Amino acid sequence: YQEVSLRAELETTATLLAAAGIRARIVLPSEALPDRLDNAARAKLRREVASLLGTERAGSTVAIRVVRDDQRVQVELRAGNADPAATGVRTA
Repeated sequence: YQEVSLRAELETTATLLAAAGIRARIVLPSEALPDRLDNAARAKLRREVASLLGTERAGSTVAIRVVRDDQRVQVELRAGNADPAATGVRTA
């Protein structure tokens, strides 16, 4: 078993969504991030991706946001056209 980096998880998520015709934006916070997601966060991300693939239509947009919550890193998927610049984070 080989652990996947956080960056690879994000890129894979964006690639899967793009393959379904869903535009994806990766939105990162300004502070440094760890190299990897913990197992619970990775499993949650994958469940959310599967859900979005079943519910979102081609042409929609999803923001893939990396956030810190009590020293843990979480990845949130938000459908819609919200402007990430309004959230105070930078887009990668």
